[in-house]
Amino acid sequence: MKNILITGTSSGIGYAIAKKLAASGFEVYAGVRKKDDFDKLDKIDNITAVMLDIENKDDLERVGKLFEDKRLDVLINNAGIGVPGAMIEISKKDLEKQFNVNVFSTLMMIQAVRDSFIRDKSHIITISSINGHLTTPFGGAYTMSKFALESMHEALRAELKAFGIKISIINPGQYRTDIFDKLKEAYISISKNSKYYSEVFDKLKNFNSQVGRDTEFIAEDVLSVINSEKPPFRLISAADHEKEWAYNAIIKRLRDLLANSSGITLEEYIK
Repeated sequence: MKNILITGTSSGIGYAIAKKLAASGFEVYAGVRKKDDFDKLDKIDNITAVMLDIENKDDLERVGKLFEDKRLDVLINNAGIGVPGAMIEISKKDLEKQFNVNVFSTLMMIQAVRDSFIRDKSHIITISSINGHLTTPFGGAYTMSKFALESMHEALRAELKAFGIKISIINPGQYRTDIFDKLKEAYISISKNSKYYSEVFDKLKNFNSQVGRDTEFIAEDVLSVINSEKPPFRLISAADHEKEWAYNAIIKRLRDLLANSSGITLEEYIK
């Protein structure tokens, strides 16, 4: 039985992944920050709840020690936040919070268990976002952090290859989670204080939290990646139209790069 550590499992995508993997026979160590979530998850068969705030150094050290004498087959980095706002207005404090959770603390989580996963030749899976490829207005801070996360894992992939470590990034599109309820609260606050975009943010607070795919789809994708003999480095877990948006964004950047650096088109480059 494989031991799997997952961060950010209290709700949404993380919760769905934890339940799916536990039901599939894996021993899941589910990281949560609140006692109520701990109790909820700890009751589920094959799940051991773990108090884990990836911003908390003591929590990271304690979880690192947990796997000193037991295998760590898979680490799934799911914990993350989204801080909305316009680039010309967002505060340094909000930017720092965005990057501290999504990038810096994710790396600290990886470092906290590095001895274990190097020893066990483990698999690191990180839940990024389709916004690791596709930039959206008023989500620039979040998008920046996901682009950084992509780069970080490209470095990890190259550096850890010699140890037999597998690296996978999963890029979810829009899923039905409580993140939209949190965004609504943020938009209400921003709309009151924004000098330039108050009307925009006032409209954004009406986002429908039921739009998007059920989290069961991404849980199935994660299970497939874990069970794969040759797991992909990147996997976009999204509806077809969202995948098309991401692919077009990637192609557009490549077109711009080629046009600006060499004066040739993408089609000419491929030929």
